[in-house]
Amino acid sequence: MNHSSFLSALHQDFQLADADGITLTLKEVGDCKENAKWQSFSVLFSSPDVLPQATYQLHNPTLGDIEIFLVPIGKYFPDSDELVYESIFNLAADET
Repeated sequence: MNHSSFLSALHQDFQLADADGITLTLKEVGDCKENAKWQSFSVLFSSPDVLPQATYQLHNPTLGDIEIFLVPIGKYFPDSDELVYESIFNLAADET
């Protein structure tokens, strides 16, 4: 899983495992900063559901099943009342 992987799933829904009908939408994939050793970026999801900061199992048709740590950051997008959740990735070059 890397920056390009998330770009391929931009604006797609992710189903929360073991939760009836909770869906998060991938709204933004931040710019990738990379060098020979690291690739760093963030992703933002939105959902009308309130979720605590935690690690979640998500399913997406493009990326399959993933485990991701999400942090609620509140209402972020001016055109939406949905809550926004952020995950930050710092991947070693050999993981991308």
